Amino acid sequence: MSIRSTKFVNEIIPLWKEIESLLKDINVKGLSTDDRNEIAHSKKVVAYFSGMLDAIDPDFIPMQVLVNVISPITYIKSNLVSYINSSNISYIKDINNNYLDTLLRDLMPFIFYKGNAGRVLTTALEQYAEAMTEHSKHYLEELQEYSERNKNITRDAENILSDLSEKQEKFENYNNELFENDGLESKIAGLAADFESKHKEIDKLYQSTFDEDGLKNELYSYLNDAKEESYKIKDLKKTSSQALKELEEFHEEIFGTENEDGKKEGGLKNELETRKQELDDFKKKQQERYNELNKQIESLLPGATSAGLSNAYNAMRKKFSKDVASYGKWFYWALAILFIVIVSVNINFSSLLNYISSIFCKTEIITQIEQHNNDSSIGITLISILKGLIYKLPFILPAFWLVMFVSKRRSEAQRLEQEYAHKEALAKSYESYKKQIEKLNEEEQSKLLPILMENMLKAIALNPADTLDKNHKEPTPIEEIVKKKEILEFIEK
Repeated sequence: MSIRSTKFVNEIIPLWKEIESLLKDINVKGLSTDDRNEIAHSKKVVAYFSGMLDAIDPDFIPMQVLVNVISPITYIKSNLVSYINSSNISYIKDINNNYLDTLLRDLMPFIFYKGNAGRVLTTALEQYAEAMTEHSKHYLEELQEYSERNKNITRDAENILSDLSEKQEKFENYNNELFENDGLESKIAGLAADFESKHKEIDKLYQSTFDEDGLKNELYSYLNDAKEESYKIKDLKKTSSQALKELEEFHEEIFGTENEDGKKEGGLKNELETRKQELDDFKKKQQERYNELNKQIESLLPGATSAGLSNAYNAMRKKFSKDVASYGKWFYWALAILFIVIVSVNINFSSLLNYISSIFCKTEIITQIEQHNNDSSIGITLISILKGLIYKLPFILPAFWLVMFVSKRRSEAQRLEQEYAHKEALAKSYESYKKQIEKLNEEEQSKLLPILMENMLKAIALNPADTLDKNHKEPTPIEEIVKKKEILEFIEK
């Protein structure tokens, strides 16, 4: 890579990416029209310039030009940071009037158009349109606020009109009181004579009014005050006219201007109607998509139900499987405890074990009988062993009870494990059976589907714990030992 390419890629491009990021974060909402136009111009030129940088070959740019453009780019970044911190539009104006023009002047001669001009111009116009749209939304919010105020004014005017109607009715009543017989009119006629008598007094009052120190001077003073108020009213009218003109311009900007045919053109209202139509079309497409997804979800719900049941049964099966293993361990521990208890009570096991082994050894039964036929020590030995066992039963029985208890709990847990394994298999195979039945003709479907559903519901409704109450339980390890054939054969003999 050449020196120019390295400088262009490592110094100019990273600075320009930071400028794009800073300018993208600027929001024009709530700004004045002039400020909004300045920011929109900056976004438009930066977007255009960003696309054109891809068409520049750094090897064709003089080294001095590459060095010179770094300074305005740095100032642009600094001004954007200052504007974000202070919201002073002079920073944006400085960028538009000085630094962007400098960049365009220095780099435009080296831009090679490779079919990207249209795309870049489109991007720049989109940035400008985005800024204009955001500003228009702000004006639309203000219009809505003005509309609410107009509604309130209309409501107040209706209340005033109702009040005026009531006052008109009162004026009619006053008119009847004035001009009916024996009303105020006759009283006024009577007072006219009295006014004539007062005329002389009024003449005297007139003289006193137009004297040097009379009311005339006061009236002139009031007239001067009225002129000053008139000037103030004219100034207020001028200010109101200017505000009205701005409001008319704002109205044209929102609702557009009339063409030769008397139709409105442009304006934010037409643009909003267009956007509304686009939103309606988008809503229609999304509704269709929603309906399709809803159908897919409804078609998958039966399988999800079966999967949920099978998962629940699987969890219960695993739980009782762990219980079986746990109770199995406890069973062997209980046997060990029983053995320890028996050993701890010092029973003479040597003679007992020899005797038991000789009994279970079938080949030696006859010889043992002949050998001890005349030996009375066997009975004495058995009596002593039984007597020792009777004394030690309080220690042996609790340990034996623990062995039986753990053995029974293991048997119950194993039975429940088998029940839940069976339910899990039914839940997993239900959907497959249902699909196979749905492939049959309608007559067989109507016959088999209710049977499948009935059996499934019965299996689900069956509580595995009920099997324990009905004595459907597995034999305990002790029971299995007792049921051994060898022991039964020995007892029979």
